[in-house]
Amino acid sequence: MLRNLAVSALVLLAGACFVLQPGLIHPDEIFQALEPANRLAFGFGVKAWEWDVGLRNWAFPGVLAGLLRLGAVLGLDDVWARRGLIALPSLALHFAALQAVSRFASRRLGAPLARWSIALVGASPVVLLFACRTLSESLSAAFLVIAFERLEAADVEGRRAALVSGALFGLAEVARYGSAPFIVVTLVWLAVKRSRWLLPLVLGGGGVALALGALDALTWGQTLEAPHLGGWWHSLLEYTDFNLLKGKAGGFGRSPWWAYLPAFGVFAVVPSVIAWRWRAELRAALPLLASSGYLLSIIAVPHKEERFLYPATLVLLMVAAPSFIWVASRLSLRPVVIGSTVLLVTLLSAALVPDGLRPRGSELIRLTARAQREGSGLLIVQAGLWGTGGSFFAGGSNLMRFEDDARPTTSHRWCTADGTDACFARAIADESIDRAILLEPFEPARQTLLAAGFRAVETVGEAAWFER
Repeated sequence: MLRNLAVSALVLLAGACFVLQPGLIHPDEIFQALEPANRLAFGFGVKAWEWDVGLRNWAFPGVLAGLLRLGAVLGLDDVWARRGLIALPSLALHFAALQAVSRFASRRLGAPLARWSIALVGASPVVLLFACRTLSESLSAAFLVIAFERLEAADVEGRRAALVSGALFGLAEVARYGSAPFIVVTLVWLAVKRSRWLLPLVLGGGGVALALGALDALTWGQTLEAPHLGGWWHSLLEYTDFNLLKGKAGGFGRSPWWAYLPAFGVFAVVPSVIAWRWRAELRAALPLLASSGYLLSIIAVPHKEERFLYPATLVLLMVAAPSFIWVASRLSLRPVVIGSTVLLVTLLSAALVPDGLRPRGSELIRLTARAQREGSGLLIVQAGLWGTGGSFFAGGSNLMRFEDDARPTTSHRWCTADGTDACFARAIADESIDRAILLEPFEPARQTLLAAGFRAVETVGEAAWFER
């Protein structure tokens, strides 16, 4: 009971953190999840290039689209109500992951001390940051944590736990193809050890793989987005060709091989030393080895982003938590001592969160949602398309996607412009565009807005709000 209450409180805290900081960690949480779902549910939304070539699968966007349609049936028109509805799968998965963290720690410390592991992992700033996001890393990391815990539990609970673990590894791969090294290392580990759980794990994962192939054949092979594409596992094959065989991801930026190393030290080296030196029960060789294999794989790829660290970070937090709690309990069993240790590690983990993972554009997203409620159209200046909240938060079709004489079927229109292009001039001349957000103090654009009948109402952070 206490464990469920603690986990529930941390899940609610994760949801609150998103409400307080709805800005983007990365545009993918909008344009690879919310926009495809919005397009599938309602027929409009910005389409990123990946959806022209079938580089992604429709599993998660499909779930979100179903929830959006349900929200429409229930009469949920407010953008924040819809965002809360589609947060439910992520929060439920986060709840299950924290429960897995508790079970993992209980086998090493016992139930009373294991509750502190829930706090250490669940209150970690990076976990709170990712838990409620519609990023593939968020979903995949949670599936991986539960999968490793279930595989370990198979020694007690038997074949069923191994089957479930395989299915969860499969779902982690469906959510994010880049998480494959975790699965490869796990399969090699079980094969070398001649584990009796290798076959049920493969069977569980194989069922998910077949479902993914069928989904790709259905969605990419016929009508949904690109009828010229298709075939079983099309998105997985396209992803592999683009990122591994052709190495095109490097075109989005390159970083040195050592870029990821500082963030891993405290959660990999310190707990490992504690476990291997003083208490064998704390050891968790497979998750640690799989995280190291994953780290090596992303080091080898020239294109690097801080968000790629999260799957390994969450797994390592699960592995590390019992070691830190055990050290604290050796000092004293008093809750104040253990709690202080949890707080210290949490603060340390906060200092290790890279700057690139700080949410950006919270004011812009809030104002965009406000425009949907108050006006008939929105012009966003100097933000760039990929820095916005997309059609999901704007509530309408992208004006740049329409011909001059075309009219969208939605009640609210929006577009992005830099203050000098044709889209800007067209939006200024369109009387249905009655709200504007100027993200930077670009004086020519400001003067043009004022001359077109807009008036400056307020400034919210770095965004200036205009109405006419």
